[in-house]
Amino acid sequence: MSKQWKVWLANLCIGLYRALCPKPRASVPSQSFSRIVVFSTTALGDFMFNTPAIRALREKFPNARITLVANPRNRDLVSGCHFVDDVIYWDHKAKSLVATIRSLRRRRPELAMILHSKCAL
Repeated sequence: MSKQWKVWLANLCIGLYRALCPKPRASVPSQSFSRIVVFSTTALGDFMFNTPAIRALREKFPNARITLVANPRNRDLVSGCHFVDDVIYWDHKAKSLVATIRSLRRRRPELAMILHSKCAL
Protein backbone atom coordinates (compact mmCIF):
# COMPACT_ATOMS: atom_id res chain seq x y z
CA MET A 1 0.00 0.00 0.00
CA SER A 2 1.44 3.37 -0.96
CA LYS A 3 2.02 6.09 1.62
CA GLN A 4 -0.68 8.29 0.06
CA TRP A 5 -3.26 5.54 0.53
CA LYS A 6 -2.15 5.04 4.15
CA VAL A 7 -2.51 8.74 4.86
CA TRP A 8 -5.91 8.84 3.12
CA LEU A 9 -7.10 5.79 5.07
CA ALA A 10 -5.81 7.21 8.38
CA ASN A 11 -7.63 10.50 7.72
CA LEU A 12 -10.82 8.62 6.86
CA CYS A 13 -10.66 6.56 10.05
CA ILE A 14 -9.99 9.63 12.19
CA GLY A 15 -12.84 11.49 10.51
CA LEU A 16 -15.25 8.61 11.13
CA TYR A 17 -14.13 8.34 14.74
CA ARG A 18 -14.66 12.06 15.32
CA ALA A 19 -18.10 11.95 13.68
CA LEU A 20 -19.36 8.88 15.56
CA CYS A 21 -17.78 9.25 19.00
CA PRO A 22 -18.77 11.73 21.67
CA LYS A 23 -16.75 14.91 21.86
CA PRO A 24 -14.08 14.94 24.56
CA ARG A 25 -14.55 17.28 27.46
CA ALA A 26 -12.37 20.33 27.62
CA SER A 27 -9.48 19.90 30.00
CA VAL A 28 -9.59 21.73 33.28
CA PRO A 29 -7.04 24.58 33.21
CA SER A 30 -6.17 24.11 36.87
CA GLN A 31 -5.51 20.37 36.51
CA SER A 32 -2.17 19.39 37.94
CA PHE A 33 0.14 16.48 37.18
CA SER A 34 2.99 15.28 39.35
CA ARG A 35 4.55 12.71 36.98
CA ILE A 36 4.89 13.48 33.25
CA VAL A 37 6.59 11.56 30.44
CA VAL A 38 7.64 13.33 27.25
CA PHE A 39 8.52 11.33 24.12
CA SER A 40 10.97 13.04 21.78
CA THR A 41 12.80 10.17 20.15
CA THR A 42 13.90 11.59 16.82
CA ALA A 43 17.19 13.07 15.68
CA LEU A 44 18.90 16.21 16.90
CA GLY A 45 17.09 18.77 14.73
CA ASP A 46 13.61 17.62 15.69
CA PHE A 47 14.61 17.42 19.34
CA MET A 48 15.85 21.02 19.24
CA PHE A 49 12.47 22.12 17.88
CA ASN A 50 10.81 20.29 20.79
CA THR A 51 12.82 21.97 23.54
CA PRO A 52 10.55 25.07 23.76
CA ALA A 53 7.58 22.75 24.33
CA ILE A 54 9.46 20.90 27.07
CA ARG A 55 10.41 24.22 28.68
CA ALA A 56 6.77 25.39 28.52
CA LEU A 57 5.69 22.13 30.13
CA ARG A 58 8.15 22.73 32.96
CA GLU A 59 6.83 26.27 33.41
CA LYS A 60 3.22 25.03 33.47
CA PHE A 61 3.99 22.23 35.95
CA PRO A 62 7.00 23.41 37.99
CA ASN A 63 6.60 20.75 40.70
CA ALA A 64 6.07 17.80 38.36
CA ARG A 65 8.68 15.12 37.82
CA ILE A 66 9.29 15.16 34.07
CA THR A 67 10.85 12.13 32.40
CA LEU A 68 12.11 12.47 28.85
CA VAL A 69 12.26 9.47 26.51
CA ALA A 70 14.97 10.36 24.01
CA ASN A 71 17.15 8.90 21.31
CA PRO A 72 20.55 7.74 22.64
CA ARG A 73 22.25 9.79 19.89
CA ASN A 74 21.08 12.93 21.73
CA ARG A 75 22.66 11.84 25.04
CA ASP A 76 25.19 14.68 25.17
CA LEU A 77 22.51 17.29 24.53
CA VAL A 78 19.84 16.04 26.93
CA SER A 79 22.16 15.14 29.80
CA GLY A 80 22.44 18.83 30.68
CA CYS A 81 18.78 19.72 30.14
CA HIS A 82 17.40 21.59 33.15
CA PHE A 83 13.77 21.16 32.09
CA VAL A 84 13.63 17.41 32.78
CA ASP A 85 14.34 15.42 35.92
CA ASP A 86 15.08 12.07 34.34
CA VAL A 87 15.96 10.67 30.91
CA ILE A 88 15.24 7.24 29.46
CA TYR A 89 17.11 6.45 26.26
CA TRP A 90 15.34 4.31 23.70
CA ASP A 91 16.83 3.36 20.33
CA HIS A 92 13.60 2.20 18.64
CA LYS A 93 14.74 -1.41 18.79
CA ALA A 94 12.25 -4.13 19.72
CA LYS A 95 14.80 -5.79 22.01
CA SER A 96 14.99 -2.69 24.24
CA LEU A 97 11.26 -1.97 24.22
CA VAL A 98 10.41 -4.17 27.22
CA ALA A 99 13.10 -2.52 29.38
CA THR A 100 11.87 0.92 28.32
CA ILE A 101 8.27 0.04 29.22
CA ARG A 102 9.40 -1.29 32.61
CA SER A 103 11.28 1.93 33.30
CA LEU A 104 8.22 3.97 32.40
CA ARG A 105 5.86 1.84 34.50
CA ARG A 106 8.07 2.32 37.57
CA ARG A 107 7.66 6.07 37.19
CA ARG A 108 3.83 5.75 37.06
CA PRO A 109 3.19 8.71 34.74
CA GLU A 110 -0.06 10.63 34.95
CA LEU A 111 0.44 12.37 31.62
CA ALA A 112 2.32 11.29 28.49
CA MET A 113 3.12 13.65 25.63
CA ILE A 114 4.42 12.56 22.25
CA LEU A 115 6.13 15.58 20.78
CA HIS A 116 7.71 13.78 17.86
CA SER A 117 8.35 10.12 17.40
CA LYS A 118 10.12 8.14 14.74
CA CYS A 119 7.20 6.11 13.42
CA ALA A 120 6.17 5.32 9.87
CA LEU A 121 2.57 5.26 8.66
